[in-house]
Amino acid sequence: MMEDREQENGNIQKYYERNPKQKANKAKSKSKWHTHVQSFRSGISQQSLTEQQKRTLRLYSSVNYTPDHSLSYLTWIGQHKSRIYSRLEWDRWFLVFLIGICIGLAAALLRQSIQALGDLQWSVTKSYFKNGEIDKGFGYQAGTNCLYVAVGAVLVTFVCPLATGGGTVEVIAFLNGIMVHGMLTIQNLVVKFIANVLAVGSGLPAAIQAPIITYGAIIGAGVGQFQSKAFGFSPNVFKRFRNSEDRRAFTTDGVAAGVAAGFNSPIGGMLFAMEDLSSFWSKGLSWQTFFCAVVATAVAQIFNTTFVAFKYQGKFGSFSLEVVEPIQMHVLTLIPSMVLGATGGLLGAFFTRLNVYINGLRKKFFSKPSKPVFQKILRVIEPIIIVFIMTCFTVFMPLGFKCRNVNVLSNYTSFSDCYESSGGSSKEIKLDFYSCSNSDVNETHVYYNDVATLMQGSGNAYLGKLWSRGTHFMFEWSSCLAVFVVYFFMTIWTAGSAISGGIFVPILVSGSLLGRALGVGMVYIWQDVTETMFPSNEWRWMDPGVMAAIGSAALLGGVNRLEVASTVIVMEMVGDINLVIPILISIFISKMTADQLSKPLYKFQLEGKALPYLDSDPTIVVKKRILNMELFKICDVMSFPVITIHIEENVSRLAKMLLGNKHTGFPVVKYDKEIKSEIFYGLVTRIELYAILCSDEVYNQEVPGSVVTPTIPYDELSADYLTRISVAEERLKTYARVSENSSVFVNLDPFINISTPKVDKDFSLQRSYRIFRTLGLRHLVVIDMRNKVVGMITRQDLMQFHIQERVEKMLDKNGRESISYAITQPHAVIMHHQTIEEEDEEEMEDQIILPAITINEIDKGKADYGSDDSVDQCNNIKDPSLQSSL
Repeated sequence: MMEDREQENGNIQKYYERNPKQKANKAKSKSKWHTHVQSFRSGISQQSLTEQQKRTLRLYSSVNYTPDHSLSYLTWIGQHKSRIYSRLEWDRWFLVFLIGICIGLAAALLRQSIQALGDLQWSVTKSYFKNGEIDKGFGYQAGTNCLYVAVGAVLVTFVCPLATGGGTVEVIAFLNGIMVHGMLTIQNLVVKFIANVLAVGSGLPAAIQAPIITYGAIIGAGVGQFQSKAFGFSPNVFKRFRNSEDRRAFTTDGVAAGVAAGFNSPIGGMLFAMEDLSSFWSKGLSWQTFFCAVVATAVAQIFNTTFVAFKYQGKFGSFSLEVVEPIQMHVLTLIPSMVLGATGGLLGAFFTRLNVYINGLRKKFFSKPSKPVFQKILRVIEPIIIVFIMTCFTVFMPLGFKCRNVNVLSNYTSFSDCYESSGGSSKEIKLDFYSCSNSDVNETHVYYNDVATLMQGSGNAYLGKLWSRGTHFMFEWSSCLAVFVVYFFMTIWTAGSAISGGIFVPILVSGSLLGRALGVGMVYIWQDVTETMFPSNEWRWMDPGVMAAIGSAALLGGVNRLEVASTVIVMEMVGDINLVIPILISIFISKMTADQLSKPLYKFQLEGKALPYLDSDPTIVVKKRILNMELFKICDVMSFPVITIHIEENVSRLAKMLLGNKHTGFPVVKYDKEIKSEIFYGLVTRIELYAILCSDEVYNQEVPGSVVTPTIPYDELSADYLTRISVAEERLKTYARVSENSSVFVNLDPFINISTPKVDKDFSLQRSYRIFRTLGLRHLVVIDMRNKVVGMITRQDLMQFHIQERVEKMLDKNGRESISYAITQPHAVIMHHQTIEEEDEEEMEDQIILPAITINEIDKGKADYGSDDSVDQCNNIKDPSLQSSL
């Protein structure tokens, strides 16, 4: 065998020696294939942003994860001694417990409301169906559905646009360090709740899980801070938690509890928050989050078992933890798991791509009317059309499928399994008779419609039917595939429209339909091969209910790309620990497949909403090549020059500085006698300077040459944004115009963040990015070896498109077409201005790292800051694209 192989290789080598062109063509073909693959992969990673989106992204700034380490903050800590000495922190755990209770109640109320609305609607509709009046049933169903959706669409379009969709993207952005204004408001909570009840109750392919995540974020932030600006509620208790660090921790607790209460999965809720939602994590936060998730799940379970559609069930305090009879898995189970995983990955990427394309078309179409009110009306009309089409499928699609005899089911399961108990005395039929003629349920021949049984009900009803075990032939494989096509594409169309709802359950349902169809097909093959009715003993894993659960996990992994969280959530929902390996395998293959074809859906949504999210591992693509960020320095992307201020500054000059730019932070420098130069000392934010200059102590100071040290409450200094910006700017203009203010100084020392992170200008870009994201920074100061400020890094400087533009500019300026130049000499184009020769100065002047501009230099300008013609003296860089807003 070895001799034959060596002889064959020798013949091939001789052939290529006689035909060198064939060998060259083969190498060329291989190179082209490699280039195409590399280009395709880089195209997936590359951001596609319009200029308007880029301008919007540059308007955002980060929120510090940890409070500024200033003397004012240390004084505030001293006023709350429990923050220093308490190890038990009973007050923190009490708030976490309270958050879990509130979210559990909200989740139970949401589910009960949807059940009551659905029962009320379908009870009337099915009465028409029972009498054979399909047209009247359709008219009632379509009319009520369109009314529900119209009311919800008006609410999210005209009252609170931020309530559109599930809200998970905004939560991810907030926990990444972005202040999304209006997200954590009572208005968003109320509007999203009402609109979500109406959307899910109308039968649209939408879910409650994503909105519950938003409820959790709002409740976690509000209850954790124990205050409400909307209601003017701000007691003196729990004041020590009113800071950015604790607010984000409580918000994380809330979103994990929301996931847990929505999916009945406390462990999955914690993992979902850790893997997908939160950008910052710690060991202490893990235990705190898990405790909150358990409390929320318990509360939701107690009320959901006590009430069904607000009808008391005669018991209180019971937990309804669904546990199924475990089925022993076989090694052959991995084969359909891998098939479903690959299929789920392909469909997940297709779902993402098509949804993004539809959202692009939707945006172009709705922007055609010139008046905003007409644009909003079009947005309201779209979901009404969607729900009308969905109602048509729900009512008329079952007519295309034959009624099936229940006796078919009795061959492998008891007829009583087709019923479920409701209230103890009466029985509610699982199977939907629809238009099938049945005079008495207890007759020998009873017929039902499997498509009607599948389509008439909410998403949770879908899953209960599809995941049921021992019901091999309850649904035909053709029926499952037909409903899958409708439900899958309607979910793609619905996601992104003017409704409030998520896509988690619709994705699970679509995957279940696909898996169930495969399972039924496998059972039919089993019958043909073995000539027995259905698999038994070690072949019980062929149960279509098992395949449906695996299919749900596969498609969910293909869309959200979460391995661990998706596995645990589906496993906890199914209630069978034996499925963990098949589910994990299917999700792993699904994620790997989808990653090669598309980015995750939430990344497209972040880009579409222009939210400057910092990914954990950004991908920089230049000339269709993915570059390693370790090859570049932080000075390659930093903003410069930087405006610096001193510890004691002139009031008039500070006012002119704030009016002349939009920067959010200013490094503070002090004179060092040893090196005889100004070095970096700390940083003061824009909001802190506003609070200082707007204080009455500074405003009423008229003694020339005096230095004022104002006393300002820490709550004002730690605010995320200014509430009365116009009033503050009027006072600043007064400072700038009145000449007496030029001799009044303010002492900034109590307000300076002396622990502001800083890095050397030659520090790795990759590692600087990780420091900024991991620590949750707002500003990262860049210094040289003498501790002099040479640049500033903010969120805008680390956005993927910004880094990409800088790297491309570096290559273009050197006239290098090959990226290999950037790899071998990655820093050759960034030089200090003292090393540039005179003859190259004109060519390289837009790449010079300029020294920091002091506030004294700004004061030399002749701009009238009281007029509209004010000039920003800090824009000294020749290339304006290199100056981003700090």
